[in-house]
Amino acid sequence: MDVFTQRVIAFLCVVGGCYAIWLIYDCVKKGAREKRQANGFRKKGHYSTEINWLLEIAGSATLLVVTGAFLVSCTRDSSPQSTGSGADCYLQISGNRTLPSRAFRFQGNNIGNTINAVDLACLPITDEDVRIIIEHAPDMLFINLAATNITDDCLDELRYASQLKSLVVGRTGITDSSLRYIARLKGLEYLSLDSTQITDAGLAYVRDMTDLTDLDLRRTCVTDKGLKSLRELPHLEHLEVYGTAVTQDGVRELMTHLPDLQCDIVF
Repeated sequence: MDVFTQRVIAFLCVVGGCYAIWLIYDCVKKGAREKRQANGFRKKGHYSTEINWLLEIAGSATLLVVTGAFLVSCTRDSSPQSTGSGADCYLQISGNRTLPSRAFRFQGNNIGNTINAVDLACLPITDEDVRIIIEHAPDMLFINLAATNITDDCLDELRYASQLKSLVVGRTGITDSSLRYIARLKGLEYLSLDSTQITDAGLAYVRDMTDLTDLDLRRTCVTDKGLKSLRELPHLEHLEVYGTAVTQDGVRELMTHLPDLQCDIVF
């Protein structure tokens, strides 16, 4: 249940509680009036009217305060806010931009609430959502955007996450153009492009990512020709090309340049 829904439920519970108290008071008041009338007592209208007026004002003020507090809490800054401490941190987007709570579970370090890992896989997020999150977590080291609705333009925002070490964008609609933006992350060590439309042309941008150690190209459109761009990656240790047009000869040729490379491929 997201934060907005929780607040709506809490508000309705408070209003319902106030209404129940008013009903009880009204019933007690009517019962007392009927009892006085049955005993032949005359009601002092002046004092009774004054008390009723004060009680009505107090009830109305209470409802106004509760409603105001609820509206303020829902219209606060809608940008992400991190909460919690220690190993687990949570990021919440309030108001109309609230996303499922599981989208905002991050790993924090031991100093404050710095967010360094974001897992948004399979969530209905957009380019704008990612932009806001990166704006408020520029020092993140890991982000998983697999199976989301992001586009190539979204990855242009990654230039603000210069500390990024691991990026997962598999099963998205990105194309070769996105690698032009990703290649600016010179410190990236792990990159997953599984099940995307990446081709040999896109891999030409990867050659400048010299810190890359792991590259996932499963079910992409790369061929032996594209592997030639990977020769320039001195630290590449693990390559996955299952489900591509890459051949055994292409892998062997690449390993003459990268003898420590481990490649997962099925022929």
